[in-house]
Amino acid sequence: MIEVAIIIAIVGILVSVAAPLYQNHMAGENDAGVAPAVGTTGLSATNGGHSNVF
Repeated sequence: MIEVAIIIAIVGILVSVAAPLYQNHMAGENDAGVAPAVGTTGLSATNGGHSNVF
């Protein structure tokens, strides 16, 4: 029973270290995907100079 408690404690420590690193990694991935999308919408809004207002 003590061995199981030790293993649970070790897994808990590993998760408490790995979870913030994973969240920071995923936040960086999301930010990297936003920059090209913002740049292309800026280009598409200025191409042609036409307005959709009738």
